Amino acid sequence: MDRLIREMSYLFIKSRFDELQERAEEISIACCWDIECFGSVADAIDEFVEETPEDEWREHEKIIMHYMVMRGLALYGDGKKITKVQWAYPGWMGTAEKGDTIQ
Repeated sequence: MDRLIREMSYLFIKSRFDELQERAEEISIACCWDIECFGSVADAIDEFVEETPEDEWREHEKIIMHYMVMRGLALYGDGKKITKVQWAYPGWMGTAEKGDTIQ
């Protein structure tokens, strides 16, 4: 799932990707022990992306956040720390480390 999230990060600027990931972690922790957490997760994601101006981007954000939250639920539910997935920016000759473009 990390690879999928990393590859989807190409769709977002780093600051927005970090915001999505931070909120997804908060949702994961808040909903982890809820027996029927999917409804709570969906509501929390909808509430967070509600202010996204374009419908198309709102849908992209919902999709990646569902993956991020499910990853967080799996990690947190297993007693592991929720780690960040590194944002990837497609540089000119490949993917740069740490978000810098490759010259």
